[in-house]
Amino acid sequence: QIPGFADSSIGRIVVSSLIISNYTLFTAYELWSGRSEKLNSRWPAVIVITLHGVVFPSQVPLTMVLPGDRIAATMTNGWIATLAIESLLYSIAAAFILLEMAKERTERVHKEAALIDPLTGVHNRRAIIEFAQQILARGVRPTKPMAIFMFDIDKFKSINDTYGHPVGDKVIKLLAATAKKTLRQTDVFGRLGGEEFAAFLGNTDEKGAVIVAERVRLAFIEAARVVDGIEIGATVSIGVTFTTNYKDAVEALLARADEALYEAKNAGRNRVMIRSEENRQGAAARDVPDLSAAAADPVTTH
Repeated sequence: QIPGFADSSIGRIVVSSLIISNYTLFTAYELWSGRSEKLNSRWPAVIVITLHGVVFPSQVPLTMVLPGDRIAATMTNGWIATLAIESLLYSIAAAFILLEMAKERTERVHKEAALIDPLTGVHNRRAIIEFAQQILARGVRPTKPMAIFMFDIDKFKSINDTYGHPVGDKVIKLLAATAKKTLRQTDVFGRLGGEEFAAFLGNTDEKGAVIVAERVRLAFIEAARVVDGIEIGATVSIGVTFTTNYKDAVEALLARADEALYEAKNAGRNRVMIRSEENRQGAAARDVPDLSAAAADPVTTH
């Protein structure tokens, strides 16, 4: 469209080099900006694409300093051959790396799907046990005990029978969302099945565990008071136990927390019961001290 530009070797070389370099560097930036998605192949892709974006326009300064009659000769000698080889190697390397990224992403998505409860979006039973085992296997002695929680929605069968399974599913999702919002990101939390949930809280003493459990209980009462315009008034019972022994089996810890939960149900539901590490041999769990004021304080942490 512009005759003067079409006749200019320098103009064509400079413009084409800058276009290729810019969209290549923008591609590298796009990959870098998605680094929150943990892919091992991401960084090789960023490095290879960035290097190509930096190397390719190196012909521009050479073009600018050469007299016009020497440009064509220079472009047909080893310089252009070097750039051609570099571009070819870049294309091959980028193709393999991007294929590896796609494969890695697919594998990661499938693995995560196998560990996520489809209804609530939190970890499923397999993930809870797997991640809790990883924590115990590290063998790092905590400054405080590890707390294990068991949650169970009170009279859930009655909710399903009275209001239907869709409402029951929403109540389950409310408990998952309430607990997840209250717990730390480092805590292991998930759904064991049905209306039962569990959590492993590292470095959490009895007072801290009680505050967290009470906070979940009180928040759930408020969240599940009305569901879909229906006064449900759902509540949750919570059993809590502790361990400082990293040789304990995950299933045994869950069983001990479940015993405390069972006693919370027998004591009238809608409460937190504790089975300490010392009375792990079958002694009765005990009700928690009154820390409702601390549990209601959003500033309090565990």
